[in-house]
Amino acid sequence: MAAPVPFSKEAQVLDLFPHKSCDYELPSTFSKLPFIEALSERPSLYNSDSNLAALSSSSIEDEKELLPPPTRKRQLIVLISGFFIVFQTIGLNQSYGIFQAYYVEPNNGMLSSSQAENTAMIALIGTLGAGLTWGGSIFVNPLMARTKRLSHITIAGAILTSLGIGLASSCTQIWQLILTQGLIYGIGSSMLYFPIVSVAPEYFDRHRGTAMGIVLSGTFQPPAIFAQINFRRKSNANRFGP
Repeated sequence: MAAPVPFSKEAQVLDLFPHKSCDYELPSTFSKLPFIEALSERPSLYNSDSNLAALSSSSIEDEKELLPPPTRKRQLIVLISGFFIVFQTIGLNQSYGIFQAYYVEPNNGMLSSSQAENTAMIALIGTLGAGLTWGGSIFVNPLMARTKRLSHITIAGAILTSLGIGLASSCTQIWQLILTQGLIYGIGSSMLYFPIVSVAPEYFDRHRGTAMGIVLSGTFQPPAIFAQINFRRKSNANRFGP
């Protein structure tokens, strides 16, 4: 192994490679500036290949100690849970058109006729829920950085989303739907979505793209399922009456 090549002041100031000589000489007055002397006194990590190898090997060993290889069972759990979390958050947001079509129906059993005619406010319900799902990252991501266990965030998100959708089923006013299916559900879905999409890729070294494709495929399932449910509901209502 070749001896380490010293890292000169000129190379540090001019941002040159340390293994190449520098023909440019700095003026003596400039080289005596305090920050230049501090640079020259600071130990360099770039003047030795062994230093780079030691740093890279130590960082890899630290990562192995902190993150043991996930088992197939754990990877399967992440896939299934991630799929249903995306199903419950982004999938429901994509399906709001089906909810809106139900809310604007006359005599739908939830809203009065005058309430059902207010289509702009009904559309605001889905807009608020979807907007908070994505816009909530402004608050959720810093919260994730300060929390040691992301499960605390996801559990709170699961409670809020379930509470929002559950309470929405008993609402009779538009403002109640805005509060439940819009505000409460939107905040909860943001607390569910961002932790799973940030953590799930770390469990897959190979086939990471396929794994994330399975997780994010939960976005497209709810619209198809809810559309069939709404179609069956209308068919039964026409056949047997409301």
